[in-house]
Amino acid sequence: MSKGRVNAFSSATRPRSVHKKDKAIRHAKRKNTPQNVAGRRDPVFIYIPDGFEPSEVLPNQLQQHADSACYLLHRIIWGRATKRASESGFVNLKADYLRDVIPKRALKRLIDCLIDRNIIECDRYFIRGKKCFGYRLSNDYFQRPIVRHQLSGTKVAENIRRIRRVKYKSIRLDVHCHLRKQFRQLDINLEQALEDLAHLDSFEVVKIPALQVANKDFRFSVCRYGRIHTDLTNCHSLIRSSLTVNGDHLVSIDIKNSQPLFLSLLLINYRRSGNRILPIKRFQDSSSNPYAGLDELIRKTVHPIILNTNNPQSPAVLLSNTTVQTVQGVSQDIAADEFRTTGGCPKARAVNNALLSNDEQWFVELCEQGRLYEQLMETAEIPVRSWAKEAMFEILYGKNTLRTPAKSCFTEMFPKVAEVVRVHKRKDHRFLARLLQNVESDFVINTVCRRLMMERPEIPVFTIHDSIMTTPEHVEYVNRVFQDEFGDLGITPKLQFTNYSRSNNHDK
Repeated sequence: MSKGRVNAFSSATRPRSVHKKDKAIRHAKRKNTPQNVAGRRDPVFIYIPDGFEPSEVLPNQLQQHADSACYLLHRIIWGRATKRASESGFVNLKADYLRDVIPKRALKRLIDCLIDRNIIECDRYFIRGKKCFGYRLSNDYFQRPIVRHQLSGTKVAENIRRIRRVKYKSIRLDVHCHLRKQFRQLDINLEQALEDLAHLDSFEVVKIPALQVANKDFRFSVCRYGRIHTDLTNCHSLIRSSLTVNGDHLVSIDIKNSQPLFLSLLLINYRRSGNRILPIKRFQDSSSNPYAGLDELIRKTVHPIILNTNNPQSPAVLLSNTTVQTVQGVSQDIAADEFRTTGGCPKARAVNNALLSNDEQWFVELCEQGRLYEQLMETAEIPVRSWAKEAMFEILYGKNTLRTPAKSCFTEMFPKVAEVVRVHKRKDHRFLARLLQNVESDFVINTVCRRLMMERPEIPVFTIHDSIMTTPEHVEYVNRVFQDEFGDLGITPKLQFTNYSRSNNHDK
């Protein structure tokens, strides 16, 4: 380009009206940005005990860090709201994460001051690289109501905005972005939700997710093992009857015996792959699809289901022919009924008999029927179903050295399954739990939700780990997708439906 020649695309040649248009577009983009990644001037709200006044507590040297003190209490309360507190109420707070918001030089002095003023307590228990110090509110502040507090325009507020922007932008996978967008249409009858929660001893903490939904201040994150965590996953189940989408209540579709059922899928894959353990796919960076590798491994080793042994070419039986006839029937009866799409196909088999041992086949069959916990209750003489479920989780996720009557009974019933469980926990007893979370999130999010996104993006979909919530008119379609995708993997699950309409509240 010759000297003095003006670039045709430079700002010097652009008319004033173009500059105004660009400015208006930029303003519109900022305006439409969700609150948790909005611009610098958007308010930042946190949760603190009612009556906490930093000006009355902090010495003169720390008065400028009043918002930092509020944020520290918020992190303790938020840890309780997200179920990260220990049995004694302590919430582990990593100093490095606190320093992202609180000035480094002020952090230790603030903590010491709040402990000295009997506002918080510390467990004084620290293991380098394994456990950070735990904190909880003192008895006086623990009993106080929790209020939503707006931070002033300080560096603390800006640091929180910056962190939220980074977290928002880190969600790049298309199915994650689609599921996050769904929350914009979620509404809540806050007055009714708070009334339903009022009788709970933990009312002040369990009301926080409801306040988040009511104020459209949603949190959405993906853990390293693929699970999605939102305010909805933290909500107490009593709140669900107060949730609506465009005035319609929600219906949840749950997989019965879900964790043992995903263990069945893992078991089939383990045998088909020559007793090879699946690797865990981590989600530190969601710009690519970490599910893809796990999904490919599973689908390479698990054969499709054969719905009819006499006629393998016969088409799958439609939901409307085997369970209910219309969507209206679903909306009326769904709260009390459970059904499965292969209910009219007595010859349907979810596994190849030549592949698994007899006890493995029995285990898979019980999981498909949703009767594993009941069988454990009967055999191990456990009187309460929830106790049998807890015992099953101890067997799956506890250390191999654990010895309980229920585990001994399980090993007698399913010796080969118990062996596979032991192998997966041989080096680290936490490995199996993480791998099952991987398999669960791959199926629910990357398979079912992705198909819903591609085929019917208008359907409201909200995930709560292994279950999906939608509106009544879409239940039949979502159920069919569930069954189709499970069928491709050789599993025939039993699904349970709960209608959260206020009129059906007694059925839940």
